[in-house]
Amino acid sequence: MDPRTGAGRVWLSVLSRLRRSTRLKPVDPASRGRRRPDVWLVPGHEGPVWRDEPVVAVVHGSAWMLDETALELMPREFAEPFVASTEDTISSASLVIVPSDYTRRGLTDGHGLPAERVFVVPHGVDADTFNPSRTGGRAAVAAALGRETPYVLFASIPSIRQKNLAALKQAVARLAERGLRHALAIAGGTAGGESAAALNEIAADLPGFPGRVAWLGHVGDRELAGLMAEADAFCLPSLFESFGLTALEAMACGAPVVVSNRGALPEVVGDAAVLSDPTPAALEAALAGVLSDAGLARELRKAGRARAERMTWERTAGGWLAALGQAAGHG
Repeated sequence: MDPRTGAGRVWLSVLSRLRRSTRLKPVDPASRGRRRPDVWLVPGHEGPVWRDEPVVAVVHGSAWMLDETALELMPREFAEPFVASTEDTISSASLVIVPSDYTRRGLTDGHGLPAERVFVVPHGVDADTFNPSRTGGRAAVAAALGRETPYVLFASIPSIRQKNLAALKQAVARLAERGLRHALAIAGGTAGGESAAALNEIAADLPGFPGRVAWLGHVGDRELAGLMAEADAFCLPSLFESFGLTALEAMACGAPVVVSNRGALPEVVGDAAVLSDPTPAALEAALAGVLSDAGLARELRKAGRARAERMTWERTAGGWLAALGQAAGHG
């Protein structure tokens, strides 16, 4: 798993904690070892694993099962094999682990998987890395723009259409027209294969307000935590999310968070963030409220930290272990 992706970070975080409580052995499911395992734990998007032992698959997304228009937001060459592999895997698995009730509904309501075969286990956050004491965010933005400035942070792969960066850029441009000085900081690398025009669109200045967009590319976790901790607001305006890990990490860092009211994001943030329709006008209004009201921002910082403290990777690992135990006949 690529640790730069959300799925890769989830696997690394959970497996490191599972090793403390159970015996794990990385094995190619196609191989034949001397000792048969009690249960297999496999990625849910890489194709089915046919073994005599129970198989538990971890599925990170199922949006297209609830709404086929979600496929229109994915590159076709990626979407078709991804969907086929995922659907084959979940059909062959004994149990499926998903990070949200939204993703569960895709499998049960959209795909017809029996509810008893789906475990909802939310992702967690590493408080040692993501916490309000992190610094360096304002310095990183200042280095990119050539001056110190307050900023709104977006953290995800910006070229993925579901992340809805274009609407956020329009919203920040509207804030600039109101007289707010905030820049837009974009933390996230490329997906690969983007056209030059698409990359230029990401990095383009806000119309009429040059020097307000800082595309920082991929950043490490500590750098990301610093950007989150020193942001005036964090915004993830996605058209759908199966979880929304960066929103949780931003809350752990004490950033006031604004997210769209789509997908699993309302589940993740609860009442500790501002929910918004994913349109430029609605995002403008939501961000304006946070950026112009110090009391609201302070309440969101406090509520976000409190919620994130309850969502740990240890809790996630415990949920995965329970699913593995049930599949193996021990639960």
